[in-house]
Amino acid sequence: MDMSEKRPEPEKNGIFSPSHANRIRIGCQHLDHLLDEIERIMDEGSSNTSFPQYVPDITPAQKTCIEDYISHMRNRLSRVLDSAGIPKTSPDIPASRAVRVRLASMQISVDEMRPSAMRGYGMMTTEGETCLSGAVSELRVLIRQVEQFLSGTGGQNIKERLSKLESTSHDLDLLRTIEQRVSDYGLVEFRGQISSILDSADDQVFEIAVFGRVSSGKSSLLNAILGEDLLPVGVTPVTALPIHIRWSDKREILVTFVDKNPIVCPPEDLFLYATEQHNPSNSRHVTRIIARLPAHRLLEGVGFADTPGLGSLATSGAALTRAYLPSCDLGIVLIDAGSTLTAEDIQTVYSLQSAGIPVQILVSKGDLLSDEESRSLCEYISSQITVRCDVHYPVHLVSTRKSHRHLLDTWFESAILPLVKDARDMKTRSLQRKIGLLWEAVQHALSEEEKDPELLTPEHELELLSVETALRNGSAHIEETRNYALHQSRNLFSDLSPLWEMMTEHVIQSMNGTDAQGEVHSLIRDDIVGYVHQENTPVQDKLIELASQLDLILEKSAAILSIPGIRDSEDLRSKIHDMPRYDPGSLNISFSLPVYSTFLGRAFLENTIRSKLKELMKKELKKSFEVYKRILVRWTEQTLGLIEKSYENTAGQYRAGITRMLKNNR
Repeated sequence: MDMSEKRPEPEKNGIFSPSHANRIRIGCQHLDHLLDEIERIMDEGSSNTSFPQYVPDITPAQKTCIEDYISHMRNRLSRVLDSAGIPKTSPDIPASRAVRVRLASMQISVDEMRPSAMRGYGMMTTEGETCLSGAVSELRVLIRQVEQFLSGTGGQNIKERLSKLESTSHDLDLLRTIEQRVSDYGLVEFRGQISSILDSADDQVFEIAVFGRVSSGKSSLLNAILGEDLLPVGVTPVTALPIHIRWSDKREILVTFVDKNPIVCPPEDLFLYATEQHNPSNSRHVTRIIARLPAHRLLEGVGFADTPGLGSLATSGAALTRAYLPSCDLGIVLIDAGSTLTAEDIQTVYSLQSAGIPVQILVSKGDLLSDEESRSLCEYISSQITVRCDVHYPVHLVSTRKSHRHLLDTWFESAILPLVKDARDMKTRSLQRKIGLLWEAVQHALSEEEKDPELLTPEHELELLSVETALRNGSAHIEETRNYALHQSRNLFSDLSPLWEMMTEHVIQSMNGTDAQGEVHSLIRDDIVGYVHQENTPVQDKLIELASQLDLILEKSAAILSIPGIRDSEDLRSKIHDMPRYDPGSLNISFSLPVYSTFLGRAFLENTIRSKLKELMKKELKKSFEVYKRILVRWTEQTLGLIEKSYENTAGQYRAGITRMLKNNR
């Protein structure tokens, strides 16, 4: 190299070139990071880490001296940069993002601890698998709670939610006090319970849902109640999704989707998202429709819901209606005066009754009947429902025609408003009870923190550890059930051969005139529904089994721990509502066979009929089964989520109580 070559001139604004300045900055940054590490090493003894790396052999005097040297070194690093005119870098990584990255890494590490991921290390005992699955499930829940806290969907927004509540009742004031205590003393195990109570307090609307078969007049009835033509009506199946109606000073429709942001549109566009014609089988992936308008009957805190017709060709809509049945506060079953009472109507009443939901039974188009006909029809419907459901429900006659609008008004004023008022009182009492129980639990936790340590007997300590193990096993049961139930739901209808055999046999019976139960299409419909029920029942049974196991674990844990006020009176089985029912829709099974078919033997006849049935129905059945599977998977995920949330809310508080007791014992 020619040493006579001139060196590159440095920048005029500093003594170093840009590349040199950058390298020096990076070097100083690294040195500062190493100093930070030294401080952490010296502070490890006072940290809460469960896995210390270093033996604390640095004396306090040494630590003080080292800290002084660190301070001097940091000062020197800053002086070097300042004197050379090298600007320090400004932080550009949000702390929340960095935490999320670490949480994602933690989630990966937790997943790698699953028993299924440990198979490469050899066989594991059943007890070991259960223990590890439970620990993984517990950690997943905690990581998810932290993520929710960061995103503002968890504990972070509790203060904000409390401040937005319009009510200033003593109970909500008490809830604010509870939240403050939880925040001040780091009692994070109670945040889930506070959030659940706020969920109940947020929803002050008493929702009345209208159910009925296609063309029974549900939408017309609601339009008459609201006093305007909001909902689309028609002779063919119209409503594809439940439409929730709320009061607002604006007239608008809020539509939320699975795969895109919500939109707000004028009421005139409701048909684009809510009708089977424009949104067949929910092809637009709508998750919720809320219609807002200043209707006077909504001012009392009453909301309504229009549901897809039962018995509809729209399989998904009917299934959504059945899944929604237990979610309303009051169910109205509307029966068309021009048609007969059906098994579907009675089943709807029974499902609402089983869920503990008040029921009103209406007969529409009452203007078409004479007084005698009206009385006779209402008595017949009431008697049939009483026999089938073992409960007497009065039947009211209504009409949407202006000339007979008094029937509707009289029913609404006399039958609906009193129920609404009672329901509000019930909701208030329920809220008071939950807040009172939570306050008792928080007070107990605080008293455990403040009181002098009390040594536990070895027997009591073993009991506490056994409870901790049982709670962990409960979390493992949730994980095991989730894997089973979702796998079952996603893999339904893998073998249709039993269904084809049943349908073939009933067609043959019908041809031979040996069937005394009815027409062949009715039998085939029963075959399909029975087959679906046989396929999906294990999913519900597994969820019921899980809820029963978890309820038992919590019950036994509560008896041992003697921690007051934590467990709600509602058991986990109450989280399992009726499964979505499958609606076969229309059945095209009309076909003719060659005359000679019956003379060529039973096997030939069976094969011919089976092939015809597959030709006529396989495509439509496959399509409707796929729709139903998606609905069932969603129902399964939601139900498991409710069970897990409720269980972990209580189990988390039990675990925290155990930790406090054992800590005091050390």
